[in-house]
Amino acid sequence: MSDDNKITLPAFAELVAARAKVSNAEANTYIHQLAKTIGEELESGDDVHLYHFGRFHTTHVDEQAGHDPNSGAPLTIPAHSRVHFRPYSALRFAVNAPFRQLRIRELTPEKTAWRTRTGFWILLALFALLLIILGIWAANRLSTQDEPRVSSPDQTQAPTPTPSQIQPQAPSPTPSQAPPEKSSDKMVVIPTEQTPGAIAPTIATDAAPHNHFR
Repeated sequence: MSDDNKITLPAFAELVAARAKVSNAEANTYIHQLAKTIGEELESGDDVHLYHFGRFHTTHVDEQAGHDPNSGAPLTIPAHSRVHFRPYSALRFAVNAPFRQLRIRELTPEKTAWRTRTGFWILLALFALLLIILGIWAANRLSTQDEPRVSSPDQTQAPTPTPSQIQPQAPSPTPSQAPPEKSSDKMVVIPTEQTPGAIAPTIATDAAPHNHFR
């Protein structure tokens, strides 16, 4: 078989010879005689029926007007006979075996009316928009769950000190060890150069404010 899925006559003769277990010359002669016999029967106006294969027949076509495909000039097509081939069910089912699961469905105006209804397309668009919104919401929720949680500075816990970092506290002083309270009385320092007579005015001046608030 060639690359364009066309089997040539010599290749077809080899297939027939292998199936019939005859020589290629005998198979080639048989094929030529078969085609010649079918042609002669169709020329005489008869139909040719081949069992489990199909039916060859002709139809008469009256004279009609046409045009030249090359120049486009009008011409008259004379009356002629057209050859047809109609396969039988066995051949048709064998060829269409890969598509046997398919079923023919008739498309009536009632079944195709939904294609022109505006409400159907609006509902379809709303449904698609709802799916998009749900997808965005789910993606945001997953991204939020995957992010690490960062605590605020107020919620940070202070590190627990180790035993080596704990410093002993000084014992609180007992009443007997309490430091003496500072006296509010002023101490007067007497220089050696001053005489007892000069000390008296100084003492009197310092004591004057105390006498004022009493």
